[in-house]
Amino acid sequence: ALRISQSVGHPESLHLRVEVQLDEYEKEIGALSDDAKKDLVFSLRQRLLQIGIPFDFGERLSSITFKERLFTDTLTRESFWKGVNRVRRGVDCMTYTLDEKLPMPTPFDIGSK
Repeated sequence: ALRISQSVGHPESLHLRVEVQLDEYEKEIGALSDDAKKDLVFSLRQRLLQIGIPFDFGERLSSITFKERLFTDTLTRESFWKGVNRVRRGVDCMTYTLDEKLPMPTPFDIGSK
C-alpha cells in the first residue's frame, strides 16, 4: 500500500513510501547459493538505481522499501502522479527482476508441497 506522510516540523516536503514484503519469494531466496543471492541483490540494485528510485532492503532481503520525496512548493497534480509512478516503476522493476532471477515452479510443482 502506498503511504503518504509529512515529517513533523518539515511542511516543505511529502514522502511517498511503499514497503513490499517478499514473503512469497522467501522459499526461493532461501534456496539460493550465496553467490546467487549476491547476484540477485546486485541485479536488483543496478536496475533500481537505473530508474532512479530510492530504496532500502529489509533484513535478510525480507522486504524492499521504495521512497519518493516531493517538495510542496512546486507540488502539482502532475508532479504528484509522477512521484507515484516512479514508486510503482520501482515495484514493477523489483517484481520483474525477482521473476527473472528466481527459479519458477513447473506446472507439476504447483500445488505440491
